Amino acid sequence: MAHFPNHRGWMYDRCYSGRRGMKEAFVLGVDEFVEMARRYEYYALDGGIQCPCIKCECTRILKDEVVKVHLYRKEFMPNYKVWTFHGEEMPSTSTAHENRPASSLNTIVHTSEIQEMVDNTLRQHAEQEANDSRDEESPNESTRRFYNLLAEANQPVFEGSSESNCQCASNSWLVNLIGTFPIKR
Repeated sequence: MAHFPNHRGWMYDRCYSGRRGMKEAFVLGVDEFVEMARRYEYYALDGGIQCPCIKCECTRILKDEVVKVHLYRKEFMPNYKVWTFHGEEMPSTSTAHENRPASSLNTIVHTSEIQEMVDNTLRQHAEQEANDSRDEESPNESTRRFYNLLAEANQPVFEGSSESNCQCASNSWLVNLIGTFPIKR
């Protein structure tokens, strides 16, 4: 694809003046974007599209129709004319490499590699969140002791009593406080 940013002026020209509706070019462009994102290799793995709206900024993976609604309502995030989070590569310019000394060419980090690293990180984070919700960890020893103390504090003082240990403790604390300070009843 050699026709990158120049033909994507529609991305930041969403509504007619006075917000009297969305421009047809924007709606068609969003459809084009979603179709391209569906062809991206990670679409099936992720189960959706990284939403490039101004709020999500490619950090949330959403269903196609939800992404469309986000873009219709909120527009694209700034400066996203090359869809790197959705499989598109940055256009290379030969003049940029010709003017650099050979030693500096070794230090260039390719955008596609960075993009792949970011995609993998987001995917792992989404997988981790999904796994966390499925299998709960058992609490550590300190946490378990705290919950046991909390449960014991809510047990009745004696069988048939309506007061818990916690209520008794707060009552004795209050009696102690009243006895400590000269408070008139």
